[in-house]
Amino acid sequence: MELALYDVRLHDDTAGIVRAALLGAHERGVKIRLVYNVDRPDRFPVPPPPKTEPELIESLPFETAGIPGWPDLMHHKYVVRDGAAIWTGSTNWTDDSWTREENVIAILESAPVAARFGEDFEQLWKTREVDRSGKVDSSPVDVDGKPVRTWFSPKRGEKLAHQIARGIATAERRVRIASPVITSGPILGTLAEVAADWLLVGIWENDGANAMQLGAGLRESATVRLSRPCVQAHPRRMAGACSSTESLIAQTIPRIAEARASDPERAQSPSRC
Repeated sequence: MELALYDVRLHDDTAGIVRAALLGAHERGVKIRLVYNVDRPDRFPVPPPPKTEPELIESLPFETAGIPGWPDLMHHKYVVRDGAAIWTGSTNWTDDSWTREENVIAILESAPVAARFGEDFEQLWKTREVDRSGKVDSSPVDVDGKPVRTWFSPKRGEKLAHQIARGIATAERRVRIASPVITSGPILGTLAEVAADWLLVGIWENDGANAMQLGAGLRESATVRLSRPCVQAHPRRMAGACSSTESLIAQTIPRIAEARASDPERAQSPSRC
């Protein structure tokens, strides 16, 4: 089992569950290797630094390796199991990620896809350098009759940015983007090109920097509506039921930009999250 984790910081209850599972696998004879990001203590805190405690990771009875997080972050969150399945997504292994933040997890059983993730892991494990990782084939592989592609940065980062831009440019009805930051030139440029015909609706934390970056590229040609951020008031409520209470806005939420084909009737209606 291979684990590449940017941030690992769990409180006693969740830490006990995760540690017991890892130790149990180790005692069954499962070979486990774990890489994690090691941040420099004096760096500027954007993005927020991970809270991993290396001494706790290194105390585990299997192989681990800290990957220097400067000048590039080891920002992965994935697990490769038995060379046959992968667990990945935006979710760090922290209590906040699992209880307070908007995140996504994808689980896929596919040996060819797992092999791609395994190749990226080996590059990190052998070189201990982020800049020398990600050189992995991105051509489609068949998963239950569907083409699936894997993209790893930094080596495939530029190619991935152009692939995303191409998808936006060729969309015919709607594009929804959920991202904490949008700074990619190809993506911003493509959004600016299509914005003349589309209505852009954004919902995100108002930290200023991202809004300025997005607005600079779209200001001249788009109608941009920045809606007040909102989050679900309770996790068990129906999707779409949200609250704009100021105390809830202060929680960590993703910045979500929705670009949709112009519709005069919908354009005049209130935004919903």
